[in-house]
Amino acid sequence: MYSASVAGAATGDGQVDSVVVQGSAAADTIAVGVSGGAPTVSGLAATTRVVHPDPTDLLQVTGGGGLDTFTVDPAVVGLITLMTQD
Repeated sequence: MYSASVAGAATGDGQVDSVVVQGSAAADTIAVGVSGGAPTVSGLAATTRVVHPDPTDLLQVTGGGGLDTFTVDPAVVGLITLMTQD
């Protein structure tokens, strides 16, 4: 997900954006971290990176079912608003 004011910009767009990442019906092991300054969700079928986020943007990660495990890198705090739910 690219969240910049214009294509190729190196900063966020100043607007509140929402990114929803949905897990599977199985027990997922989901990691939320930072890669290259971008919040990243891994451990699912696809890896999701939010490039040039604003702190007011929302990254919602939902396990989707099963007994899910979430690991969150403290470096995510301040880059984006994060909500996880099983």
